[in-house]
Amino acid sequence: MKLHIYLSIDANAFLCLKVLNLNEGMSYYFRVMAENDHGIGQARETTDAIKASEVPSAPGKLEVSQVTARSVSLVWTKPDADGGSKITGKLDTIACAACFRCFNRIVMESS
Repeated sequence: MKLHIYLSIDANAFLCLKVLNLNEGMSYYFRVMAENDHGIGQARETTDAIKASEVPSAPGKLEVSQVTARSVSLVWTKPDADGGSKITGKLDTIACAACFRCFNRIVMESS
């Protein structure tokens, strides 16, 4: 289902438009056409649908569940907001507190 919303704007005032009140997680196509005294020209449309989303909020409570001589186990609760997209379960950067260096990026897929 495509919902069409038409807006008439002053061409001398705007070359951009911020579309507000979109439904988070929903995908949208956008189309722009120019109009003059002779009619409406051809449309330019986004090639792909644009998903109204943002980065997720921070994970919830983070705790260390186990420490050994060579490992640390972490547990956390899911973020309050997923930003409109499924959480992929990535853990990003781990820093060494003693030497102030970052280790290689670690990626963990959610189970």
